[in-house]
Amino acid sequence: MKKIIYKPYFVYGFKYLLLLIYFIGIFFYNYCYAQTDDLPISVSLTKVSYEKEKAIVILKFNITENWKLYANIPGESGLPLKIKLNDVNNIKSYQILWPQFKTSIYEDFSINYYNNEVIIPIEIIPIQNDQEIIAAIHVDYAACKESCIRESKEIQFNIPYGYFDEAGYALYQVALNIENSPDSSYSLLAILLFAMLGGFILNLMPCVLPVLSLKILSVMKNLNNDPKNIKISLLFTILGIIFSFIMLASLTQILKSFGHSLGWGFHFQEPIFIMFLITILLLFASNLWGSFEIQLPPFLNRIFNYSEHTKSNILGSFFTGMFATLLATPCTAPFLSLAIAFGLSQSFPKLLLIYIFIGIGMALPFILLLIRPGLLRFLPKPGAWMIKLKKVFSVLLALTALWLFYVLSFQTGFVEIFLFITLIILTKLFFTQNRSSLKAGAILVGVAILGYFASIYLSHSHNNELTNPIWESFSEEKLNEYIAKDYVVFIDITAEWCLTCKMNKFNVLEHDEIIEFLSTQNIKLLRADYTNKSALISQFLSKYDRHGIPFNIIVSKENPSGIILPEILTKSIIYNEIKRIKGL
Repeated sequence: MKKIIYKPYFVYGFKYLLLLIYFIGIFFYNYCYAQTDDLPISVSLTKVSYEKEKAIVILKFNITENWKLYANIPGESGLPLKIKLNDVNNIKSYQILWPQFKTSIYEDFSINYYNNEVIIPIEIIPIQNDQEIIAAIHVDYAACKESCIRESKEIQFNIPYGYFDEAGYALYQVALNIENSPDSSYSLLAILLFAMLGGFILNLMPCVLPVLSLKILSVMKNLNNDPKNIKISLLFTILGIIFSFIMLASLTQILKSFGHSLGWGFHFQEPIFIMFLITILLLFASNLWGSFEIQLPPFLNRIFNYSEHTKSNILGSFFTGMFATLLATPCTAPFLSLAIAFGLSQSFPKLLLIYIFIGIGMALPFILLLIRPGLLRFLPKPGAWMIKLKKVFSVLLALTALWLFYVLSFQTGFVEIFLFITLIILTKLFFTQNRSSLKAGAILVGVAILGYFASIYLSHSHNNELTNPIWESFSEEKLNEYIAKDYVVFIDITAEWCLTCKMNKFNVLEHDEIIEFLSTQNIKLLRADYTNKSALISQFLSKYDRHGIPFNIIVSKENPSGIILPEILTKSIIYNEIKRIKGL
């Protein structure tokens, strides 16, 4: 009897069904924001001045009573307020001075918002001071009452040199918030040394451990090749690491010029970036497992090809270095905080130089192998056992992807993650060469979905753990209140994407012995979650010249400037500092 095969029809049918579901999901996601003709938000522009190499304009939002305009950092719900300048003429850069928002906490989430009237100054630096400035301010915003709206508006303006409006300038002075750059008593040479040491220590931090498999594999797979090819592979891995730090420095400078407050690992606060990393990790993991090969153009096959028959994978080594760096930067390390804080307060050339030295420090193991290739003989020779090793590395990468799913669950809602998982499945179905591996792919997707729901469960468990009365949510008001009452306050700045923070919690801060000790000493504990962007936390870190986490500090009336603790905590550090402060 002739065997009937239904698999191709199932594959194509399932593929297009998922595609339909994906676009339906996008439609309903956008439809959730109702449209109305009677808008509760009015946006107006006031030109203030154009003198002394700077022009100033003000955006004013009038908000109807009981409506809430989502802030530029919306919190756990809502869309961010976005302001940008388009069609610019004679504009070198500009900075948006965001006002302080309000926060409402509900049962399951919190939102950051503005109400009544909001004044947002924009400072513009011209290219040539004596020429007119022309631009269009584009505003995207969302607001809610019983229903929600999502709107955009663009306002054209021009401002000649010498322009001044007295009433507008008075309004600007009220809204103005001046930030002072931190000083440093260290020389640039010392800072560069700290940067290199911090970069090297990144290789030993828990943030980097899942990435070591990529680094090891990129070296070991070439051991039987010509030594020249091995050196080339090492060289391009080094260049990939350093190049990625150059890109991070450049991106940091660009965003700084637009008025954003940034810190180390800021890209891990972007859900799109997390989704990108998850996608790449799953592709790498599936490829190393051998479940499928991605149909890519020839030049991309040369980039990502991990075949044992490849003599020299130059671009592959380069991208391995880049990718390792991206995954290695969610947490800071000893010496690194000081170097980054100094760099963010300096001009771009110094910032770039500091980031390059961080890259050199992180690439130092590869630099040593390049200088002393004899060290390679201590690595095991490649053979059939590497097939099993590749599967182990595949599992490590998959676990890293699951961790990122866990982080993503704190940054987006169910709809976004559902659409993302659907898109991953579609990608696999459309680009898989060996379609007979659909069953294996379905199993992997099932594991990914189960991992996501497991992360949701863990996040709820984690949240329940944080509701322990000894830990309270951080705020400047609460800190000042406790200091005024002569309490000693321990502050922990943490994030779900920071593995060093997790290690500190597991080994020290959440340990029963430490909690009991802090309770008996009547220490007030405040914890701030930096998983998502937070202007409040960024400003608090900047007060202490810090731009990365973990960050732990003990503040008291006797020590108002605080005692900053090391990035990696131990029980003895906590005991000694508290006893010293208490005079025990």
